[in-house]
Amino acid sequence: DLNLDEVHGNLGVKQSGAVRLRSVHGTFALKDVGEVQVEEVHGDVSIRNARQVQLDRVEGDLAVSEAMSVLVDQINGDASFSRIAGAIELGRVEGDLSVTDAAGMTADHVNGDVALASIRGKVNLGTVEGELSVSNVPELHADHVNGDVAVAGVPGAVNLGMVEGSLSVATPGSSLNAEHVNGDVALNGTLQDGGEYTIHAEGAVRVMVDGNVHFTVRSEGGIELGEGLTVTQDAEGTMEGHLGDPERAAHLVIEANGTVCLNNPECFESRHFRHRHRHHHRHHHRRDRQYEREVEAEVRQAMAEARAEMKRAQETLRAEMKRAMRDVDAEVDVGRVGDVVRSTVRDFVSALRPMAPIPPIPPVPPVAPAPPQRSASERNTRTEEVMTILRMLQEGRITADQAEQLIRALD
Repeated sequence: DLNLDEVHGNLGVKQSGAVRLRSVHGTFALKDVGEVQVEEVHGDVSIRNARQVQLDRVEGDLAVSEAMSVLVDQINGDASFSRIAGAIELGRVEGDLSVTDAAGMTADHVNGDVALASIRGKVNLGTVEGELSVSNVPELHADHVNGDVAVAGVPGAVNLGMVEGSLSVATPGSSLNAEHVNGDVALNGTLQDGGEYTIHAEGAVRVMVDGNVHFTVRSEGGIELGEGLTVTQDAEGTMEGHLGDPERAAHLVIEANGTVCLNNPECFESRHFRHRHRHHHRHHHRRDRQYEREVEAEVRQAMAEARAEMKRAQETLRAEMKRAMRDVDAEVDVGRVGDVVRSTVRDFVSALRPMAPIPPIPPVPPVAPAPPQRSASERNTRTEEVMTILRMLQEGRITADQAEQLIRALD
C-alpha cells in the first residue's frame, strides 16, 4: 500500500495495493492498483485498471479505464471513462464528459458536452450546459439540457425535463416524455405497442414512425400529414388519428408552436436548410461556453494569488509584532509598527485589484525622542505599559494609530 500526505511534483504509481493521498501538486498516473483514495489533485489524472476509484477534487482532466467503480465529487477539466464494471457517480464536471461501456452512471452538473454510449444501467443526469448525445443505454433521465439532445437505441424510458435546444430521438423505446423543448423535435422509428410518447415543443415537430399508433396533435403552426393516416379534427383544432391497429396502439401526444409533420417525407426535405442553420448556431454557442470556462479559470487563479498574498502579509505582520515585543526595553519604533499594519492591508487589496492600486498613506510623523535618562523603576513601569499596549494591538482590540497615540502619551 502507498500512504502519503502531500506530493509536490508529478507522481506515477504502478502495481500497488491501496493508494491513499491527501494532495498531489502535479500530474498523477496510476496503473494496476487496488483502491484509490485522493482528496485533491492539482493537475491531470490518468487511472488504468483499478479496483475502486474515489477522488474528492481534480483540478485538471480525468481519464479512467478498466475500473470496478468510480466516485468523484469535482472535476475542473474534461472527464472520460471507459470499461467500468460498476457504477459511475459524479458531482460536478466543468468540462466535457465522455462515458463508454459502464454499468450505470449519475452526474449532478456538467458544464460541457456529454457523450454516453453502451451503458448497461440507468443514466441519471441533473444539468448539462452543453449538448447531450446518448446511444445504447437502457433508460435515460435528464433534468435540464441547455444544448441539443440526440438519443438513439434506448429500449426503456426516456424522460427529459427542459431542453433548450433541439431534440432527436431514433429507434424509441417503451416511452418518451419530453416536458419542454425550446427547439425542434424529430422522432423516427417504430413505436412499441402500448407505449406512451409525449412531446411539448416550441419549434417544429417531425415524426416518421410505424407500428400501431394512436396520436393526438395540437399545433399553432399547422399539421402536415403523410399517406395512410386516418384522422379527425375537432373545433379547437386538435387532431386525433391512428396508424395500424388501434386496439394495440401506442399513444403519441404532440403539442407544438411550430409545424407538425406526421409521416410526410416532403415536409422533412423542406426544412433541411433550417436544420443546417441551427447547427451553425450551435457551433457559436459552443465557442461561447469555452470562452466562459477560460474566464472562470482566470478568476480562480486570481483569487488563489490573492489568498497567497494575504498569507504572506499576515506572516510579515506577525514577525514585526514579535520583534517589537522582544525589543520592548529599547525605544519602540511605533511608526514602523503602524506602517506594517497599513502596508499589510494595502498589499492585500492591491492583490485583489491590481489595476487600481490604493494610493500610499502619508508616513506618520516621527515620534519625539525619549528623554535621555530614566530611572530603573521608570523604565520598568514604561516597559510593562508598552507591552500591554502592544498586546492589545496584537489581539485587535485597538488599531495601530490608537497604539501609537497611547505610547506617545507615555513619553
